[in-house]
Amino acid sequence: MTRFSPRPVKAPATPLEIISVARLTEKKGLHVAIEACRQLKEQGVAFRYRILGIGPWERRLRTLIEQYQLERCGRDAGL
Repeated sequence: MTRFSPRPVKAPATPLEIISVARLTEKKGLHVAIEACRQLKEQGVAFRYRILGIGPWERRLRTLIEQYQLERCGRDAGL
């Protein structure tokens, strides 16, 4: 039996585009998506994350984006 050996993943030539369109509430899990973006940034993956929406969690999400220093990764975001 041959052991599985995954090939290294190549970074895309252009930045990954991620967009969330939702009401900004805890239930939507956008804080989890922002955490995933932090991990992408740490791994050196080029991406842009846009959040389009309004809601009671807007301030919390902005604070999280600032805390993780992700402002430049989503400068065109609706948030």
